[in-house]
Amino acid sequence: MKLTTKLTMTTLIAATTLVSSLACAAEKSPLWPDAKAAAETTGAITTAPGTARLNGAFLCIGSDKETWTDAQWDQEFKWLRDMGMRELILAHMAVKDKAFFPIKADCMKPMGNYDLIEPMMAKADKYGLKMHLGLILDDRWWTGINATFLDDLSSRSIALATAAYERYKHHSSLAGFYITNEIDNITWVLDYPFTLVTNHFLKPISKHIKSLNKDLIVSQAPFFNAENPITLRPAKLGKFWDRLLEQVPDLDWIIPQDGVGCYHATIAQATDYFREMAKACKKHHRTLWSDLETFDMKQKKSPIADIRRVTEQLKTQSAVVNGFVFWEYLSTMSPAISRGGQELYLQYKHYLYGGKPLIVAENVDTNIVCGVEPVAGSLELLTDGEFGTLKRMQVIWAEQKVKTPVDLTVNLHSNFKSIADFRALFMNDAAQKIAAPERVTVDISDDGQNFTPFSEIKTVVTEYDKSIPQLLMWTIPETSKTVSAKAVRFTIYPRPDALTACQELQVLTEEPVINPNPRKAPEMTNLALNKKYEVTPEPSKKYPDTDNKKLTNGDATPDFGSAIGWLAPKEPITATIDLGEVQPVRRVECAYLYSPGAGVLFPQEIRASFSTDGKQFTDPLKLELEQAGNEEISSYQIDPKDVQARYVRVSIVPTTDKGEWYMPVEILVLK
Repeated sequence: MKLTTKLTMTTLIAATTLVSSLACAAEKSPLWPDAKAAAETTGAITTAPGTARLNGAFLCIGSDKETWTDAQWDQEFKWLRDMGMRELILAHMAVKDKAFFPIKADCMKPMGNYDLIEPMMAKADKYGLKMHLGLILDDRWWTGINATFLDDLSSRSIALATAAYERYKHHSSLAGFYITNEIDNITWVLDYPFTLVTNHFLKPISKHIKSLNKDLIVSQAPFFNAENPITLRPAKLGKFWDRLLEQVPDLDWIIPQDGVGCYHATIAQATDYFREMAKACKKHHRTLWSDLETFDMKQKKSPIADIRRVTEQLKTQSAVVNGFVFWEYLSTMSPAISRGGQELYLQYKHYLYGGKPLIVAENVDTNIVCGVEPVAGSLELLTDGEFGTLKRMQVIWAEQKVKTPVDLTVNLHSNFKSIADFRALFMNDAAQKIAAPERVTVDISDDGQNFTPFSEIKTVVTEYDKSIPQLLMWTIPETSKTVSAKAVRFTIYPRPDALTACQELQVLTEEPVINPNPRKAPEMTNLALNKKYEVTPEPSKKYPDTDNKKLTNGDATPDFGSAIGWLAPKEPITATIDLGEVQPVRRVECAYLYSPGAGVLFPQEIRASFSTDGKQFTDPLKLELEQAGNEEISSYQIDPKDVQARYVRVSIVPTTDKGEWYMPVEILVLK
């Protein structure tokens, strides 16, 4: 079962080589091109020979995309094309009976006065990609094991597919429809539920889609759980799918979720399941692709897989599947949504060209050469691996003092022969009169004295949420070739009418950077861990806070199943933590779940106030949003000055009361 939470920056990735051959053992369906045939040249990208690679991606959207501009959609689809995607699967076009586009049907209605599908279809046309439109997301699927519900869901799905086909059939990119509701390896295996799901759901939907156009592809993404001892093992699951495919002849494309990201299976276990399902697909002339999970639910703050695991999934599974789509592009690999996605995107492109995983050279020396002192911030912040938008993480130059370019030299301590990329991150906030520089150039040196020009860094806007204005500049190398250098000089050309705020400079190599004098981050203790607190108002019964323990239990994992939630609160959500005794407080953090596709929004603001007696509290301080992205755990922080407190009160101010959820995950009080 897919988890749509998400998902920030993987900072240190150990180097290893994972270049594999692609040999598809399952019989190839005439409906789909073989992945190997397209592996070496696809779209705008040419891969290293024999590289197992991703062929498509799932897209999961919500009503929050209503405000996206044409330029934003264009950039995302260009990135998809540039990383070699061919097949895009929209996870769903509707939630229950509300569609993301104008629809006239007795059982369906539009979610709003907008069309979220049209811009994606148009951009897919432009960049030569194929779109598979997902049907209905309905959480009653997990409990509706009865003919009445399945008939109703089938009717709604048929109405939705018909309306979407008529509306979008003129697009060359329309390739088929994806049945969103997932078949697992336990719920439907007995005769009665099997008959229900085939006769009342899969068969009527797939048959109707074929009646619209026989060339439309019908796809489905089942899942299995190898960790659950009562579910079907690989051989029996293969027989289950043999039986199901015989009963549902119009289901063309089977995309089992590999379960690696949600820890339902190891890579080896997933491959065993795929091998048995491949036998059924071969027998019935269907196509088997892997729904490769690019997330990692054991990563507490950034559930995005690192490139080593992703390439191992590709290498191992490529022996038994026809190709790969991955879950999910916007939450795990879009450079514009999160820094973790940005990182995986760049790492994956480097892998495609035959390169090894890249390592960020952190905690290296930085020396300012031009003599222009910043007005705020310490230069060591530029290579400390911290990417948040907090002011304490920035180095700022005042516009009136910068008459010449600012040269910053990064000392690598030794001559490295495997440098592959350079990046720089800046703030870009007109409200604060902060603007990205006009340009940044990179020079390299083998001796630290004599520099030669290397490249001008390109600019990419990396955050579409106006509350987190950031801008990334990168070189985007289109080759696996590397260069050698002992020192790297970034030259920043500030704009004359704005502040320049640099957050981070990065040099990426294929081998570790060993710093003889590494900086050590100061250790901080969480005073709030397992401490008692009082919260008002009461959370929703759907997402309760049992015994008032969840906000201080030390677990910031983005898990809807264990989250606390408030639905459309009329007043601020307040948690008052008793630290047990008066202590110095250096920082307050609030980890927060942001999932607009599921209706979980950012608050208007989060505040913290302090008290020694629990009665008189200081004026509240506003926590700053350190990092954010689509469907991920974000962090709000404040570093109060000279605060002694026993009680810490954190208040979450809702943005609206129109039906949105608010979900804090963890509160930390650090000293």
